[in-house]
Amino acid sequence: MSQWKRIAHATAGSGSPTTFDTGTLPTPAAGGHYKDLKVVLFFKLANDANSDNTNIRVNDDDNDNRYSWAITDSFEHNSHGERVHADHQTDYNYMRLSNKDGHGAGSPWFYVYYITNHTGSGFGSHLFQGQGFTNFQSGKNPRFTDVSSTWQISSAITKINLMTSGSSNYFSSDSSITVFAAEEPSPLNYPNLTNGTIFEESDTGKHYMFDGTSAWNEIT
Repeated sequence: MSQWKRIAHATAGSGSPTTFDTGTLPTPAAGGHYKDLKVVLFFKLANDANSDNTNIRVNDDDNDNRYSWAITDSFEHNSHGERVHADHQTDYNYMRLSNKDGHGAGSPWFYVYYITNHTGSGFGSHLFQGQGFTNFQSGKNPRFTDVSSTWQISSAITKINLMTSGSSNYFSSDSSITVFAAEEPSPLNYPNLTNGTIFEESDTGKHYMFDGTSAWNEIT
């Protein structure tokens, strides 16, 4: 069974930053890259601005035609009260986190993203599924959003970037990105047994002798 292991944590820090990132993510001890990631985002914007002013990228990739997303928002619904897609876009140079409506200066956003980090071609290589929560500006009503996104590149994700859309807004210093990776447990290591090793079953009293390769033969 895999376990979540924290592999990176970064904060926006001082200086009115409009972007910050995790730096290069570490790799597993066995080499390669982590195949499954969980990313926790906590951020507050200094100015009252639309929540779609906060975007996510990976690997510093700001090229067009790389990202797509679909968003369902608790403040978007039809006449029956059913939630509907609030926004969807293809072939952008970033992934949007939420849709519409200011949330007030200093109001916190909290997101959890699950990311498949498999290399190879196709849309299945890098799938993002996230949920975000905040308080809405009018009356401080709770608000949540579901986001599904893709990054259409075959190489492994090695960095997470968070940014605002314009220079007029910036992150508070305690905004942060935390990355966890699913780490498989180490394989069991069996002792190096020699030919003729004898084993006794505690419940039956039977004795077995090892053949030096893979088989235990009962001694009669």
